Amino acid sequence: MDGKPIGIAIEGLQLVDQFDTGQGYLLVADYNDPWEELTVVTLLSKGLKPLASKLLGKFVYVFPSRTFAVQRIEIDGDALVLLGSSPDEGRYRVEVADVWTLRGRRLGVKAVWTPT
Repeated sequence: MDGKPIGIAIEGLQLVDQFDTGQGYLLVADYNDPWEELTVVTLLSKGLKPLASKLLGKFVYVFPSRTFAVQRIEIDGDALVLLGSSPDEGRYRVEVADVWTLRGRRLGVKAVWTPT
């Protein structure tokens, strides 16, 4: 933060972008690897504690896997729309929202994939 390490680790190799959602920080990272073209969205609390993450794409160790390498991010109201590097990769609509877990409701990340 402000050019200084904050002592947390998130999935991915390269930070693509970051957003202040009002409820926390949404970090978009990717693996930037031709064999594992996946994108990870991580939600941090305002205190910079990891709350949730969502892997975008589907890596199943066999082909065909649905890879996803984010190329463009658009803001649509309270959601981010992440567009892949090709029409085959489709798009993800990502939102910070309450999600149900075994421990009850908590702040999390919802992602919906749609083909283009």
